[in-house]
This record gives sequence, C-alpha cells and structure tokens, in this order.
Amino acid sequence: MITPLNELYEILRKSNFNMIGYNNREERGKDEFLKKFNPLYINHEQNGSIGSYIRDHRIDNIVGSNSTTIDSFVVDLTGLRFNTDYKYTKRIAEQLRSDSITYNTQVIATIALNTTHSLNTTTRLIAALSTTLVYSSDVVAIFFDNNIKIIKNRYGREFTIENYKQYLNI
Repeated sequence: MITPLNELYEILRKSNFNMIGYNNREERGKDEFLKKFNPLYINHEQNGSIGSYIRDHRIDNIVGSNSTTIDSFVVDLTGLRFNTDYKYTKRIAEQLRSDSITYNTQVIATIALNTTHSLNTTTRLIAALSTTLVYSSDVVAIFFDNNIKIIKNRYGREFTIENYKQYLNI
C-alpha cells in the first residue's frame, strides 16, 4: 500500500546524513518509523565519531559472527539539548556527516526537542541546531503532534505528513 510516508522513506534512503527531532509524546512513533531502516542504535559519545561502530559491524559480518542486516546507524544526540556550545555542536555534526560519507552509510541523528525549557534556552538550542546539524543534514524531519514536518530536503520540496501514526498502525 502506498502511503504518504513512502515519499519520506525514499528521500531518507537517498541521503547519508539525516536528522530527526521529536518531542517526548512522539518518541514511540519515531521509533516505529525508524524500524523500516533496520537500524543499529548508538548512544552519542563525546567525540561524535561512529566510525568504530561501522567498522566493527562490517568486520563481524565478514567473519560471520554477525548476520544481522543493518541499513542505517541511528545516533541519539539528546544530550546536546543541554549543551548550547556552538563549537562543540558543530564538531559533532561535522564528524557524523564525515563518517556517513567516509563509510558510505546512512546515519540518522535523533534529538529530543524539550519544549519545557525557558524561551531563551530553547531559542539558543534552535539557533545552534540550525547552523550545525540542520546545515549538515540532507533531510531534517520534526515529529510533533501526530505530524511529521520536513523542514529541510536537499532533494526537493518541504512538506508535512499529517496523522502519520495511522500509516504505522500504532
């Protein structure tokens, strides 16, 4: 069955580095959406590099100790929401983008968008993300209020998918 999510899936499959923002009410929907990519979930580390995870997984597949197919690597960057240091955020974004290109693999960065911060903190966070993670990403999607809004798309138009959970059967 063709659904409005298919266009988003196809756009994401074309790209190496994507970002998905979500609020806490949409975490389950985001997780269900990402299952289609057969992801390996990686917690964010201080240096931002995921190269060792990618190399280890490929070696395990070659030697036969791991037969799991992984189509993408999902990196949770939620810890960045409290770190508004521009240079730090920029370094993380550049490293993730570089790893996705170097290892020719798909990296999807996820970040919880906490709306309970003060206006000043939230404004600084959005400013830091928009100049680093958003700039580095091929596609940026925000999951909110049962909708997915594509706010950046290097491959075409920006659009909104309303009531996306109906297509995920959740």
